[in-house]
Amino acid sequence: MFLFNFTNSRSIIILYIFYYLILIKEISCGEFIDMKKLSLNDSYFVTLDSGLYLYNSDFSDCALIQNFNKKIKSSDKVIISELYNEQNAYIICLVNDLFYIFDEYTNRTNKCYLNEFDTFKNNYYDILPYKIDNNNNNISFFVSYNKINENLFFYYYTLNLYENNITLIKKTEFKNMNIKNKMISAKK
Repeated sequence: MFLFNFTNSRSIIILYIFYYLILIKEISCGEFIDMKKLSLNDSYFVTLDSGLYLYNSDFSDCALIQNFNKKIKSSDKVIISELYNEQNAYIICLVNDLFYIFDEYTNRTNKCYLNEFDTFKNNYYDILPYKIDNNNNNISFFVSYNKINENLFFYYYTLNLYENNITLIKKTEFKNMNIKNKMISAKK
């Protein structure tokens, strides 16, 4: 009788473990691409090949922010930056030609297209967040890229959060530079 109970208990434990493994796979399915720790709490903004997620500090629970229409590949370009001041905190995520702006205070996500993406896509580029204009709810940022090892380009944009549109304000080119590793970054 004791052997029978032990076997049943072991079977139940194995079933529970199997059940939890299935749950974990459903919650965290997908290939990891990139992540950024939020400035307001111990949560993480995570990009998987299937979408954008918000994970708690120990990665035991997550919430879907945005599902991608098609899975992204590891060869696709994904850039995550953070921009914050005393009143606002945003995560800016560029996935190919789509801009996702996650508001940390409201957990709201805006999505808009970057029209000049075809110019950048086969070159090295990065997002350099600049400022938040609280009165108009605009976010300003630069996209820097280099096509060849001698030219460096900066595109200055303003993103209106209410209208979900990005406006190119200015394009600047720096010629005859000696760019060795094509890496442009202002990240900490």
